[in-house]
Amino acid sequence: VCANKNRCIDYSQVCDLVEDCEDGSGEETCTNHFKCHETGHYVPKTKKCDKSFDCLDLSDECNDECTRAIIEDTALKGLSWLIGSLAVLANLVIICKSAVTLRRCNTTVALLNKIAHHGDISWGSYGWLLSFHHLNL
Repeated sequence: VCANKNRCIDYSQVCDLVEDCEDGSGEETCTNHFKCHETGHYVPKTKKCDKSFDCLDLSDECNDECTRAIIEDTALKGLSWLIGSLAVLANLVIICKSAVTLRRCNTTVALLNKIAHHGDISWGSYGWLLSFHHLNL
């Protein structure tokens, strides 16, 4: 019997990934599937976080559970670390070029710029070192 008691369904229709009750009660307590957020369609639990979009709203892949799996991917961690390292290196080159240019300036503004660049190096280095922690090295 559906929760609103307007319809009786066969036991084989309960938890079959098809909503047979108008009120949703035929599928809502089942543990064998995942309900797409926007469309309300049901997808087998085995299709959740399988790197293939089964829900039209992408909710079977774009959720907290799948995000953790993506973040824990070793290849993605390594690529992120490499890109971050290249960014830090490029920033260091720019900072060094700017420091050479600023040595010729003796104004207060130039002094403040020198201090700001040293702060950039500190924060960039901190972020780079922090990435080692996330790589579990």
